[in-house]
Amino acid sequence: PPGVALAATFGGAPWYQCIAAAALLSVAQARRSSRIRDFVLAGVVSGLWILFRSEAAILVLLFSLRFIRTTSKALVYVAVAVLLVAPWSVRNSIVFDSFVPLTTNGWLNPDSVS
Repeated sequence: PPGVALAATFGGAPWYQCIAAAALLSVAQARRSSRIRDFVLAGVVSGLWILFRSEAAILVLLFSLRFIRTTSKALVYVAVAVLLVAPWSVRNSIVFDSFVPLTTNGWLNPDSVS
């Protein structure tokens, strides 16, 4: 089977799936407990998820709108994720000499669309 035969290869997909699962679980835990520290942890894991695959930013925003009951906790969650991603966005702006928030893929970076 491919999963067994290719288990020795080092690719990004298994790491992405682990981070995505951890983000989902941390958001569920934060929603269940309603403690600020759980929302901070969920924001950290979700920020890492965004750094792995930038389209996760859309899901993080949807999570904050749909699953988090209070506005202040949703803001904590999103703010922590944004703070984790901010250094990479600053680095991209310096390296590319243009505003590139997460990636140079066209649909996530309006500057690259012709």
